[in-house]
Amino acid sequence: MKYLLRFFRNLLSGEENVLRNRDLLISPAQSASGPVSKCQNDTLKCTLEELAVINILKINAKAKQADIAAQIGKSLRTVKRIMASLSDKGVITREKGKRNGVWVVKNDY
Repeated sequence: MKYLLRFFRNLLSGEENVLRNRDLLISPAQSASGPVSKCQNDTLKCTLEELAVINILKINAKAKQADIAAQIGKSLRTVKRIMASLSDKGVITREKGKRNGVWVVKNDY
């Protein structure tokens, strides 16, 4: 409807309204230029992939990254990236070293 109104205003009254469909159909809230990525849901503190990894770590704190990748259907590299992101955010921490350690998930996740 907005498109037609602008079109007829341009045609009948000589206005110069922009007639790009993208401007009419996509609101600024849907644009990727905002501070929150499209995969980020506003009610969540992290992405759905990150939540899947967190849930697995809550069940099995000794889970290996390869096992997590197999469970969520992602590549090992993706799981490593997700876990690094979670670690940087302070959501998960590694205790007792790399080899025999466990992952500790922050309580509010």
